[in-house]
Amino acid sequence: MSKFEVAFAAWIAFHSQLGVNIEATLKPPATEEQIRAIEKKLGFDLPDDIRELYKKADGQYDPWEHGEELKARLAPNEYWAPLFGNFAFIPLDQALARYVDETEWKKSESEFTAKYNEANPDKVTDNQIVWEVRTGDPVDPGGWNQDWFIFAWTNADSLALDMNPPHGGTPGQVVEFGPDVARLSVLGSSLADLLEEAAYRLDVDEPNRYQRSEGEVRTLFFDIDWRNRPYDEQVYLDSIPQMPIEYTQWQEEEQRKEELRISRFTTWLNQQGLDEEDFSNVGFMFRSDLNYRIEIPDMPTHVFDAMNAWSIARGDGPMPESPVPDDEEIRKAIWYRYYMGLASEVLNSATESGKHISSSIGHGMLRQDAITIIHQYFVESGEWTRRDYEIAEALRKRFSTLEIILRGETNSHTMGFEGSVLEICWSTFDSETYKSEDFCDRVDISEYRN
Repeated sequence: MSKFEVAFAAWIAFHSQLGVNIEATLKPPATEEQIRAIEKKLGFDLPDDIRELYKKADGQYDPWEHGEELKARLAPNEYWAPLFGNFAFIPLDQALARYVDETEWKKSESEFTAKYNEANPDKVTDNQIVWEVRTGDPVDPGGWNQDWFIFAWTNADSLALDMNPPHGGTPGQVVEFGPDVARLSVLGSSLADLLEEAAYRLDVDEPNRYQRSEGEVRTLFFDIDWRNRPYDEQVYLDSIPQMPIEYTQWQEEEQRKEELRISRFTTWLNQQGLDEEDFSNVGFMFRSDLNYRIEIPDMPTHVFDAMNAWSIARGDGPMPESPVPDDEEIRKAIWYRYYMGLASEVLNSATESGKHISSSIGHGMLRQDAITIIHQYFVESGEWTRRDYEIAEALRKRFSTLEIILRGETNSHTMGFEGSVLEICWSTFDSETYKSEDFCDRVDISEYRN
């Protein structure tokens, strides 16, 4: 028997202890001619162990597409499982399709970068994604390249054979990658090594390792990498000191105050005669960008003392004592929060899709009118003086006339303060010329606070 056959037999035996009938989940084998045809299209030969696997089966049946087939193939007490823990073994045609898709994406990305850099010599970028790599694992942090062959996947992540690894790696090593795992890891120096090590090192009785589902087709998933310890939330919670009750009670009281404020606004808004969708959207604006209230560091002494003891018990050391803000600091912080929110809402209203607060373009109340309604509430509720209202409305009108807002289709914007000056920077991108331009405008807020 070859090394792969020994490892695969051990892997099947391991699954049988979990109640999984791996062989019943496998599709009919691929032929030598099919494998050679794929290799020709890839431009490189596949390792012997993956070739042997495909000669045993050209992928797996899965419960979502082949539910009836699996129910017939599995006994009532047997489970289906992906061949590689969380990663289902895919047929050759799907593996080739993934290779083509990844190749086209890389080519498109490279072409975009070249055209962008040519059109924007002052903004040259390599546009290169760099992944986190598990410490000590010899894998290119750039991720997938044309020397990788994907043979198993989840909804977002994949396993691939790396045929041209950096120094220290082994051609044919198995790499785990994808946005959910968020880093690159080498699971084995070869497919056979991975199966052999996993079958030997994984414990069928390890708590939290295995997730079972008792649907029409019983399923089982698990992390094949024995080096990863399964997350146990209760163990984690038990390992840290409990949050002080004084802090919890204080936060609950602050939350009740905010809920009461929202309730009062909702009652007032009900009296304004808005339709259901406008009512909902104005309420959302009030709770998000135009919720100018901020958290002031006014933690009561008894709460601070309890949190300080908790922080020390956690090993984080004593909490730094926050300076008590004077009235002027509080006023500045509150208005800073408001200016940023107002600028964001007015910028949104500058585009055709954001002019109205409805999700349907061209419908619902104008965003600028919705802002004014919220300003009216601040006055009527006593949160603002009439002078505050006049300042806010003057700023709304000033923001809406900024030249930057009128410059066509946009990609992104940034806002920030330098002293009393609010700077709004707006970026545009032309998909035909690949030209990107930045525009900035500055507003001295102090002139509105006199």
